[in-house]
Amino acid sequence: MRLDIEKADVKIKAKRQDSLIAFIRERDNIRLARAHRMPWPWTDDPILQAYRFCNVRRRHDRTSCWIRERVIAPHQAEPTLHMFLAFCRFINWPDAICEVMDAHLWPAQPPHWRLLGDVIDQRVKRREQAWGAAFMVRGERTSSRVPWASWGKGRYVAEIVVEREFSNHGDALRKAMQEQTREAVTLVMAKWYGWAGFMAGQVVDDWTWTPLLADATDHFTWAPLGPGSQRGLNRLRGLPLTHKDKQGEGVVLMREIRKRVVGELGPAFHDLALMDIQNCLCEYDKYERVRLGQGRPRSRYHVPMPA
Repeated sequence: MRLDIEKADVKIKAKRQDSLIAFIRERDNIRLARAHRMPWPWTDDPILQAYRFCNVRRRHDRTSCWIRERVIAPHQAEPTLHMFLAFCRFINWPDAICEVMDAHLWPAQPPHWRLLGDVIDQRVKRREQAWGAAFMVRGERTSSRVPWASWGKGRYVAEIVVEREFSNHGDALRKAMQEQTREAVTLVMAKWYGWAGFMAGQVVDDWTWTPLLADATDHFTWAPLGPGSQRGLNRLRGLPLTHKDKQGEGVVLMREIRKRVVGELGPAFHDLALMDIQNCLCEYDKYERVRLGQGRPRSRYHVPMPA
């Protein structure tokens, strides 16, 4: 992809740019304060005190940390690790993933994907949380014209979205992997049934924590443009929230924002992947919604009680 930053629309309002950088700085300060067990409140910002926002770096989020420590670290040699990570990210709830692993359904060769999905559906029947709220499963399964219309969501994700699609497109995926770029792999997966560019980008980012894509050459130069990051870009430019950029235009804008963020915040932020910038734009959109009285995030902090 050839992108010319000089020709791109990077007219980001100065005050809004400052507010994004301030949000990134303060959100990361909260992470550091919590890591050092400093007493609450970790910030003077009333919005950041009240609501949960993802970390500046995606790898620091709770579920991502759990996946890296409990799934990736001990199982890097498993041949189906890439598929199981896709399943994990759709589930996005550690207790549910842990139940699958405790039942010895993964790692197993070959995995019985129907049984993996049944574990998730059984949690739903028991009225136990089975899904994280961050990602939505695409709605093709609701069509009465497909045989899985009556299946539970767990079985649908396991058998159709993961097992069938990886089996059907394995050759194309392997070829894309050889390019060692996030972009090539994401664009292949985005065409699969039940997927899209945003969800493919999430799973590809997980794969960069493994030998599969650890050496990808575009960590700092490419990320998928999701709906939340698009709204964040629109807020920075004073555009209607419904405005849509092309993927290439979004990449150019995110590159420029990364350059400005790193330049302002210094060496401690040199490790920000473009995927982290995409993530920050989404969280910034949530922050601005609260500030402007346009809505509220679903998750609030449970304020620690004094000892």
